[in-house]
Amino acid sequence: MTQDDGGGDAELDLEGMAQEDAVEAVVAADPSRDRTLVRDALEYVTSEGVITPSALDAATPVMAQKVSTAKERATETQFELTKARDAAQPVADLSTVAARLDTYEQEVSVLLERADELDARHEALTDRIEDPDSLYAVAETIRVVVDEAQRIEARALGLREELEEFEADVNNPEAWINDVQHDLNAVGEALDAVTAAVEALPAEDADAEADWDWADRDVDPAVVWYDATLRVEHAAPLLEDLRAEMADLQTWGERADHFETWYAESVADDLEEVAARRTDLAERLATLARPAWTDRFGDQLEDFESELDDLDSPVDWVEMQDALDAYRPEDLDA
Repeated sequence: MTQDDGGGDAELDLEGMAQEDAVEAVVAADPSRDRTLVRDALEYVTSEGVITPSALDAATPVMAQKVSTAKERATETQFELTKARDAAQPVADLSTVAARLDTYEQEVSVLLERADELDARHEALTDRIEDPDSLYAVAETIRVVVDEAQRIEARALGLREELEEFEADVNNPEAWINDVQHDLNAVGEALDAVTAAVEALPAEDADAEADWDWADRDVDPAVVWYDATLRVEHAAPLLEDLRAEMADLQTWGERADHFETWYAESVADDLEEVAARRTDLAERLATLARPAWTDRFGDQLEDFESELDDLDSPVDWVEMQDALDAYRPEDLDA
């Protein structure tokens, strides 16, 4: 989170104040500021609980180290991307492989741009630190620079791990098939929970309250129907991605003598069974829906489906889960 840089607070004389008093003064000058972030910023100009410019002597090298580490980690992802691209060269024409490489190249490029921008901001801060017009303004800028450096480092480490896993996959396609099987199992388990919810819902021609199997759970059948429908829709793009991966893996297997195609075919068959289950559940949920339920939740379901449609393929499973969690009802044990 970024606040204003305090550039309009040169008149705030914080030097010599106790830190908590300084926090109060900064927030009083602009109540929209987050008190916690203000306190975090002022840590960089605090020594022994008192605001003092001398604290910058300790803060400056810490910031410089954070920026240097972030740049180094970002640069390392470029090296890992080159290794991954070289490893994938024999199968780079497969759509799944090409899409993943494109995604990684975009992410590495964005990360390197962020690191360059961070470095420029750090350089621009040097003169201000030597002659600060506002201790809070300088402290807030240091906080922003350090926080961004930490975010860049964290994303670089995560991206490096993803690239290493991708390189391992293209060097061992059977391990990639294992990953698909693992992901498929996760989707299947999610659909197991949906199946339990569908079976508990009132039958199409039954009274919505009298034929409700989960009445003892103090949960509305309309809410359970809505949640089950969300999860069924959520599974569709995941299965489409897995289907595309399996098609490419089967093509890959036909090219490589060392690669047993029966394993890929077996997982592909499992995938179609799970996809058929998902389709059946979607149809049953549509049949069981009451007009009052669709009136109540129709807009949310349309928004969710639109959000899923906007996601690029291959979809980011973490991003997909975040989208689902944003729409799911709270405290629903189903």
